Amino acid sequence: MVTLVQGANPNAKCDGRSVGSRWQEKSFELECRPGGVRRLVSCVTEDGQRIPVNGSKEVSGFTLVCQQFGNGTVIFHGAKSMKPSNKAFGNGGFAANDPYRDRSATSGSSTTNNNNNWASQAVRCVDEKGFQRNVGEHWLENHRFNKTCRPNGAVEVVNCISKDGYKIPLNGQLISDNSKYSCEMTTQGTIRFAAGPIND
Repeated sequence: MVTLVQGANPNAKCDGRSVGSRWQEKSFELECRPGGVRRLVSCVTEDGQRIPVNGSKEVSGFTLVCQQFGNGTVIFHGAKSMKPSNKAFGNGGFAANDPYRDRSATSGSSTTNNNNNWASQAVRCVDEKGFQRNVGEHWLENHRFNKTCRPNGAVEVVNCISKDGYKIPLNGQLISDNSKYSCEMTTQGTIRFAAGPIND
């Protein structure tokens, strides 16, 4: 009996890149490891700031997180940073009529107390680039996700958009031109868009 065993070549390149070299693909900084293995080093913001794998960083009022899971999935996401109020009172609590207590940093909305008459100000949402959006307004983020601003100030994904402009409903799929598209919300609350050939 003859047995052949193929081991990884420690000098194997990563798509033509030498072992030890680093490069950026879209929002990710990668490194070529021995054996031609690509390793994620960091997530990269639009302005070039790097967030280490499984780390976070404050950027322009947002907490950005670069998260890699055991199965290789990487999620690069952000949330509006919320600064705690310093208006503590004797017992360490907050005053019952503190106008800042119900402030929502994620939506950009606020409720104020004018002489104990609670008045709601205009609710707005903040998109990933820090722009304010009106309730009912729709916009496209990352070329693939159609989002809207809800009356409660929450930003919500309405559907996914394919490269060819097809709208795929959230938690649905579309088959067109021998391609299958899916748009789903995962159990972690992230939105996953996938496109590929129809499986026989």
